[in-house]
Amino acid sequence: MKNITVVIAENGEFRDLAIKPGTTAQDVLKSIGLAEGYVLSSGRGREPFGNDEEIYAQVADGSKLFCSTPIEVGF
Repeated sequence: MKNITVVIAENGEFRDLAIKPGTTAQDVLKSIGLAEGYVLSSGRGREPFGNDEEIYAQVADGSKLFCSTPIEVGF
């Protein structure tokens, strides 16, 4: 198990979670009640994790992840 903190970008709230191997970004978002319309990333300017992407191996114990609405880029 790894402990992570998820910061909700829109309001600055944070949630502490324990994740286990096989945990996906969608699992994390569901566990904090924000699955629809949100993405999870490891920081500002970083590519968000895919919804079905397993994140356990990609984050260190004590990591801070960020939850936000997706940013659309275009003309």
